[in-house]
Amino acid sequence: MTTDCTNPKFSSGKVVVTKEIAMSMKRDKEFEKFCWDCLHRHVRGDWGDTDDVGVDINEMALKGMRTTIHSLYDCTVGNYDGEVIYVVTDPDRSHTTIMFAGEF
Repeated sequence: MTTDCTNPKFSSGKVVVTKEIAMSMKRDKEFEKFCWDCLHRHVRGDWGDTDDVGVDINEMALKGMRTTIHSLYDCTVGNYDGEVIYVVTDPDRSHTTIMFAGEF
């Protein structure tokens, strides 16, 4: 699926999803859209429901600190309502992974 993300604050690198996310996306197109929306929010610097410490670390990473950038989003769609989705970008910005919180 091709996705468009305008005004990113950093490169996501190669985007990958875990097996559980992939299976869930295949079963539920609304959930799939939610996951891609989370990715777009992540690279634009919208950290979702990340706590204050995580937000501070992400902001330092944008200023050059070599660390993981992570966001979390409470899912509100279909059968996945109440699940937490993590979006995590590696310190070298080569990969971003979308996963369920339990897989983190």
